[in-house]
Amino acid sequence: RKATNEELELIHSPEHVCKYGGMRNKISPDDDKDFVKLKCGGIGKDEQTIWNDLCSAQAARIAAGSVLELATKVAMGELKNAFALVRPPGHMAERSEAKVGCYFNNVAIAAKYLTSQKLSNRVLIVDWDLEHGNGLQQAFYNDPNVLVINIHRYDNGTYFPRTGHATCEGAGEGKGFNINIPFSGSTQAEYGDPEYLAAFRCVIKPVAEQFCPDIVLIAAGYNAMNGHDSYNVTAECFAFMTQELGRLAEGRIMIALEGGYNLVSLSQACEMCIRSLLGEQITHLPAKSLKCAPNTFAVKAIEECITIHRKYYQFAPYLNHISLSVYDAVKRDQEEVDTITALASLSMQHPNNFNQAAANNGPALLQNRSV
Repeated sequence: RKATNEELELIHSPEHVCKYGGMRNKISPDDDKDFVKLKCGGIGKDEQTIWNDLCSAQAARIAAGSVLELATKVAMGELKNAFALVRPPGHMAERSEAKVGCYFNNVAIAAKYLTSQKLSNRVLIVDWDLEHGNGLQQAFYNDPNVLVINIHRYDNGTYFPRTGHATCEGAGEGKGFNINIPFSGSTQAEYGDPEYLAAFRCVIKPVAEQFCPDIVLIAAGYNAMNGHDSYNVTAECFAFMTQELGRLAEGRIMIALEGGYNLVSLSQACEMCIRSLLGEQITHLPAKSLKCAPNTFAVKAIEECITIHRKYYQFAPYLNHISLSVYDAVKRDQEEVDTITALASLSMQHPNNFNQAAANNGPALLQNRSV
């Protein structure tokens, strides 16, 4: 369905809704300085944000309305989960600016609607599009009810849209509720599953669990896959992250399609994530994904993110795991669990030879390790 003006204005200015919502006469570059004549002969805000008077406004309204409708049904328990296969995308649309094909911020509108209508008290948004979700960051920068986590290509601020530095942590009551994992060094190192899995296990998952959301919304761009830029994240990796995020919020999760324009990789990722939503377990990832350690640029980005946000969240169990492959991280976890279990067992058998406090802390350490 089409989003109403009132719903769109939860995030966007009335002027923006009027301009891109089909409420004005035919748009012309002669009358609106925001639009230019494109090389193809049409008009648009830029080469990636084309405009067609006959269908652009309708498509943008339907995309926003469909995401909002599905998120509402999931929040109310009418649907277990959902995947919104919509275009145009929305995560880069700001309050008064369309950008890179994004006219209305579909996921932001849905999240704001859920909190404003008291359908959800805490909304988690995970944006894994290759480009930073500047619009999502802007929409909830001061909002403690919506936690926004962005994992994106940054390249020291040279990669479009050149936003999303790790120090952007939110403001006012929203401080600590905006988390950026900005990857740099893309021209010097390979980015793929090992880097995304390290960020997921060391930052995204533990923070999400501590936030304890009522619903999870994923701004799912798949342009970090092979066939797009320089990244090579697999469909299995995205499906695995979907599966793990689906363990939160009693399974209330909704995915909204964002970027990704290689039809082969896009269809693979969408299918795998939908299979995950349907309950199919992701039992394997490519061997390289599990055995390769993340590159040093990614490790540095994750460490910086943790340093900034450790005053808000507990990261202790993961500080020594950042630079490890999945295989080595799991192995180290098991070795530490075995050691703690053995010490606890010995201390119970020989209470005079061991500090009883250490024995009492054993179960707590195990519990923390399982987070």
